[in-house]
Amino acid sequence: MSTFPVSEHASWVGALDWNLQDFHGLYCPRGGSYNAYLVRGAKAALIDSVYTPFAGQLLQHLKELVDPAEISYIVANHAEIDHSGALPQLLTAASEAAVVCTARCRDMLMACHQVPAARFQVVKDGDTLDLGGATLRFYEVPLVHWPETMFTYLVEDQALFPCDFLGAQVAALPFFADQVPGVLNEARDYYTFLMRAYAKAALTGVARVRELAPRVIAPSHGPIWRDGGEDILAAYERWSANPEQNLVVVAYASLWGGTEAMAQAVADGAGESGATVKLYRLGACPVSRVLGDILEAKAVALGTPTFVGGIHPALAWFLPFLSMIRPQGKRGLTFGTAGWAGGGARKLWKELQGLGLNLLEDVPESRFVPGPAETERLRGLGRKLAQG
Repeated sequence: MSTFPVSEHASWVGALDWNLQDFHGLYCPRGGSYNAYLVRGAKAALIDSVYTPFAGQLLQHLKELVDPAEISYIVANHAEIDHSGALPQLLTAASEAAVVCTARCRDMLMACHQVPAARFQVVKDGDTLDLGGATLRFYEVPLVHWPETMFTYLVEDQALFPCDFLGAQVAALPFFADQVPGVLNEARDYYTFLMRAYAKAALTGVARVRELAPRVIAPSHGPIWRDGGEDILAAYERWSANPEQNLVVVAYASLWGGTEAMAQAVADGAGESGATVKLYRLGACPVSRVLGDILEAKAVALGTPTFVGGIHPALAWFLPFLSMIRPQGKRGLTFGTAGWAGGGARKLWKELQGLGLNLLEDVPESRFVPGPAETERLRGLGRKLAQG
């Protein structure tokens, strides 16, 4: 993929990774991208870098548009390696360029890449950088992702570069959101996995974007929004504040099929009440997809076989991720199987209680497999869960 313009003064110069499948836990069935943008006025500025293995692509793309030695500024919205990994190579190629970032970002980049302090130009909220015919304005937005994060706004083009915020991990051609089917589905899972833990800060970030009213939103991952980004802004507001839909998620682990049969009965009952139901076997599906559905679910049911007197390892591994997306207030149910002592389902119930779910008191636990009466009881609990 070659470079392309995103606004009058800005061009995409990043890298697509068509083979990406896992982005530190986020399932990426459609690949991913590391976006960087060259802004040209009388002077040139690069906004963000790329992950280290793609430094060559970035430099190649830059050379299509400018001699890298002529770049005056490298803007670092965020210090994470997928956006700063190529910085050492860039500082060699653009030997006179200053790294423009917040004070916190400077400290992180010095730790990550041993960049000399003299190479930095520190900016604060509201500061501007005049490139000669193109003006960059910087906005500090701590903890929309990391504490050093900032947005960069290209004033003349009304183009916003929010780094990870409002992004998605997708590789596509063409690379504008209105031409990428299903991009909001990928953006939801990306938000859930990377942003939901800081939902209050995300709402603050959206409010700042709405104040700016950009025509173009060019994030660091995924397609560019060139219609003002209303779809993604409205989605972030919903995902951050009131994401629940008429959806029930049933997720479970199973050793010999008994807990799976219980999960199916709960799912059947929930479906009979008119809810959309998603059924997942943990360990056999992407955790980020399960979390994305739970974000939008009004209710969640989790099932476990008793395993060494406790919950199955797949559930133990899953619970910290569930905590991360703040499921407080959702309706919940736990169930499970046991051979002799039992107790796994009740321990799972206590874990979910600690996460703030509104749990049904009934905690069914079948011996090995559910019989006909237990199956009907589970269907009834599924209906009750969905109707609440």
